[in-house]
Amino acid sequence: MKIRNAQLSDIDRVHQIEKESFIESVQDSIEVIEKRFRIYPEGMFVVERDHLVAGCIITACINDLELVTSNDLKNMALHDANGKLLVVLSVMVSKCCHGKGYGTAMMKHVIKYARFHKKSAVVLMCREHLIPYYRKLNFKLLKKSSSDKGGVVWFEMIQKLNHEVVDASRKSHVGIPHRR
Repeated sequence: MKIRNAQLSDIDRVHQIEKESFIESVQDSIEVIEKRFRIYPEGMFVVERDHLVAGCIITACINDLELVTSNDLKNMALHDANGKLLVVLSVMVSKCCHGKGYGTAMMKHVIKYARFHKKSAVVLMCREHLIPYYRKLNFKLLKKSSSDKGGVVWFEMIQKLNHEVVDASRKSHVGIPHRR
C-alpha cells in the first residue's frame, strides 16, 4: 500500500471508485472531482495497491466550522488553502479493497497532513453507521448535520488538533473539549 498525492491522470479512476462507493444521490460528477483537484491538488490523496489506485480522499480548507455543510464548500467556492480547518469531503475505497485498512491509512495520512500544516482540526460529515468507525480514529460527534445532500441524514464529526476552532460567523473561538 502506498499513499501519494493524486495526479490529474488519476481522476477517471477516482470517479470510478466514487460511483462504486456511494449511492447515486450523493455521488459527485467527474467534473466536480476534477475541479476539486485543480483548486486544491495538495489536498487530494490516493492509495495504491500494486500500482493501481484503490482509494481516494479529498479535502478542502475553511476557517468557519459552520461552512462544513455548505454546498459552496462542496464545489470549492469557499475553499481557503490557509483555512485552519481541514474538511474531509470524501473518502472512498474500491470494493475489491474493502477491509484491508486503506480508508484508515488514508485518514491517518490526512490527519498527519493537517498537523504538519498546523490546522486546528479535521472535520467531516458521515452517515450514522460510520460514526463508530470515525470514533476509533479519535473523532468526536458534533451534531446531526443540517445538510440533506442526496436525501441522506448526515452527522458532523471533528478531531481537534489544537485547543480551539475558529467560528468566524460568531467572531469568537469555540473551545473543543479534551478527550479523556
